[in-house]
Amino acid sequence: MHVEAMTPTWEMNENRLIIVGAPNGLGRVVDDFSTRHPDWNVVRAGSYLSGIAEVCRSPARAVLAMVEFSDASLGRAVAGLREAGGRD
Repeated sequence: MHVEAMTPTWEMNENRLIIVGAPNGLGRVVDDFSTRHPDWNVVRAGSYLSGIAEVCRSPARAVLAMVEFSDASLGRAVAGLREAGGRD
């Protein structure tokens, strides 16, 4: 069985930052970033799966993913985010 990965093709129309897995831990950092860069749209995703869905829904210039060192599935989560974001 051959499975081909789908790589999204889109143009970057806005500055967008997706923050994955940090429900309350980055409030001050995000507020400071938003103040310094009001033209950026900051989106929060509560889990890696919702982060992947968010990247597929609309492109992002940057993804900030919070991790725990004990997370055994970290490699799969990062690979999923990278695949959803495309090669660039």
